[in-house]
Amino acid sequence: MPRVRVNGISIYYEVFGSGKPLIFIPGFSTDITRYSWIIGRLSKRRKVIAIDNRGSGRTDKPDTAYTVDTMADDVSALMKKLVAGGADVLGFSMGGSIAIDLAIRHPGQVKRMVLISTLAESIPESLPLRFIRMLLRIPIIGRIGTRHSQPYYSSVRQLEALKKFDATKNLYKIRSPTLILHGKRDSIVPHRMATNMHSGIRNSRIITLDEGHMMIFFRHGRLAREVLAFLEGSANMPDGHESHR
Repeated sequence: MPRVRVNGISIYYEVFGSGKPLIFIPGFSTDITRYSWIIGRLSKRRKVIAIDNRGSGRTDKPDTAYTVDTMADDVSALMKKLVAGGADVLGFSMGGSIAIDLAIRHPGQVKRMVLISTLAESIPESLPLRFIRMLLRIPIIGRIGTRHSQPYYSSVRQLEALKKFDATKNLYKIRSPTLILHGKRDSIVPHRMATNMHSGIRNSRIITLDEGHMMIFFRHGRLAREVLAFLEGSANMPDGHESHR
């Protein structure tokens, strides 16, 4: 079971496929095992290094305050151990927030960045209850949550980190070519947040799909095609480019 000890915790990760490295950062209260479909597709052409975030899966779950900065530092330290010269990074939901922070504060480590259903600003005060209701109480948790024991406190710690996170004033610092994939029916992270993020990241492209927040679990084939096309395409993208699919 591969682990790296950094920042005072043990981080669990798995490697799939071969080729250029792609760091995969899961979303809130989920672990690697729930992303097998999209990881399987991406790993046909890339070396996918998927991690369990602080507080999730088989990574340590300290009952202390979490911040997105801390989780980004976890990823940065892991990358220094596993890849030389940086890598492409993909983040889903909270994982995308972590990727944004990584690109801002550790710019040399992020070559290209993919953000799926991601927020770059503080979540509304009412949103944590909606997250908890969706991910911790409804039956679908059996398919998209975690297969490994996750104490309630660690989910709360992750939510507290998201409540404090706001990168909007620093998005201009991101130099990595960035692809934003967002659903226009996303009720967790409204589409306007994605368009605001797109406006703030200079070298970014946004693709809007007719999907909701959890599209990564149900449209993994479609998303994988978009991701691979972006990662293997030209790094120069015109500002303001937006597509609807």
